[in-house]
Amino acid sequence: MNKKKKKELDERYNLVPDYNYTPEEEIETMEKFTKAATKYDKAHPSSFGLEAFDVKYLTAGEFREVLKRTFNLLLNPKELGIVMKLYGNPENNNVHCTTFIQKFLKLGIEERDKLKISQLNACRESM
Repeated sequence: MNKKKKKELDERYNLVPDYNYTPEEEIETMEKFTKAATKYDKAHPSSFGLEAFDVKYLTAGEFREVLKRTFNLLLNPKELGIVMKLYGNPENNNVHCTTFIQKFLKLGIEERDKLKISQLNACRESM
């Protein structure tokens, strides 16, 4: 591996989240995150597996890469800071994977259920 490639990988995995964000940025990030959770269905045959979350902890950079590969969720440093503050441990710059995946999947199920209920209510009203 050449030095340039190694440096690029080191920067990617040793990313430092930016915890200086506005409330508007937090709302936008949570909408983006909720959308990704809603789209992910682990029972769907084309969904990526969750094996990357089998470890106990992921650093911020590793977490960002796993989110990108597993859920197609691209986060900039501020967005990563918001997600880390909600689901991780900012002091240690890591995320407890079991806790995160439970909350993420629960969020997706709740959002899909809300969508189904709203669609059922719309059908009932149209009859």
